[in-house]
Amino acid sequence: MKILFKNIIRSVKGHPRENIIILLNMILCTMTVFVLLQNYYFLKEHFDLVYGSDQVARHYSIVMSEEDNKAMRSDLLNRSPMYYVGKDVEKDIMNTPHLELYYYTYLQVPLSSFTERENIEKYAYVDEDLKRYLERIGEESEYSFMNILTVSENCDDVFKLRILKGRFLGEEDQNTNDPDIPVPVVLGNDFAESFDIGDIIELDGDRLVVIGILEDNMYMNGWGAVEYLDNMILTLCPTIPRSFDAGIEDYDYQKLLIYQYVYCDDESVDVQKEINRITAENGYYTYEVQPIDGIEISETKDVSSKNVVLVGLLALIACIICTCSLGSVLHNRTIQDRSVYCIHLCCGTPLWKINCSITLEMILYLMISFFPTLALSIIEYGGLMVPVWQILLFSGVIVFISLMPVFRLNKDNNLDMLIRDKII
Repeated sequence: MKILFKNIIRSVKGHPRENIIILLNMILCTMTVFVLLQNYYFLKEHFDLVYGSDQVARHYSIVMSEEDNKAMRSDLLNRSPMYYVGKDVEKDIMNTPHLELYYYTYLQVPLSSFTERENIEKYAYVDEDLKRYLERIGEESEYSFMNILTVSENCDDVFKLRILKGRFLGEEDQNTNDPDIPVPVVLGNDFAESFDIGDIIELDGDRLVVIGILEDNMYMNGWGAVEYLDNMILTLCPTIPRSFDAGIEDYDYQKLLIYQYVYCDDESVDVQKEINRITAENGYYTYEVQPIDGIEISETKDVSSKNVVLVGLLALIACIICTCSLGSVLHNRTIQDRSVYCIHLCCGTPLWKINCSITLEMILYLMISFFPTLALSIIEYGGLMVPVWQILLFSGVIVFISLMPVFRLNKDNNLDMLIRDKII
């Protein structure tokens, strides 16, 4: 043990310049390992958080610029050539694998519009704010409403809605505005106790016919909220009660149809890229899609994943450079000490003790080099962001690899080499 400590003290005192270089090299090496580990784990953690499968959006809203939106609505009302281009765009999107257009809109129908109020009243909701306002001004008006949801016929597929009785809405249920034909509706599960398939719900000047009843706890999700449909009435009709001012032949359900959302059932699809491709091919207005229930997958994911790999590669390269630099300094210092080590060997000192003293000296420098890294972390981040054992492990590996040429060099030390090379 005495030999080990004496050799360490001799090495520290005998090579002050080389030891300072070694210590500075190890400090920079440890800091480099810390910074690269910190960046790598930070990027990887956020990459996994953002692009994890449970965070990827399935539903997207369609956004257009104000000018494009006005032009699109004008095309829709006037049936301009761009209207038919828009229909081709919708058809192409619908035919694209994993993509589906849909829409839904809420209608608030006053309870007073229903003829048989007593049958429907328990499913209505009370607008408490409106009720308090009417009471405050002393006005008597309706403050109870029925929740009616105008949907597209594919909403059952998009939101995985299951039917308890009957069927869901289809193309055959698109309203013709004929007063003799009631509006087909699907009821939430709460209505199952009072209504059955084929029942007629009377309104002032209009009628609804029940074609389906949903299973319990069916819901639609979007914009970070879940909307349960148990007390909802679903229909394709854009207005209830209908207005019969326009003739049957003049009424066009499709003319009022504007898709608001896109559904994607494959998390690996770049929705914006697909939409851009379709609108560009058809020469249509620009669609911007915004995720409403998660994070959008886009080409940014590819860039981010490449950044994670790149940081890991840079960490590897930096560690190799640090290893070569440290190994070179240690090699040169060992050559200067060969005469000392040869004498120790000739005097009976085992080689492992010499190597052990060098190793302990490097461990000492490694421990010293950790404190500047700790100070850097506290100054920049308020604490150590990377576990201590990881920093010491990676730095220790670098030190160990740097010592391998030293051990190999010491193995060749002997009396014959001492005389032949005229070290003395």
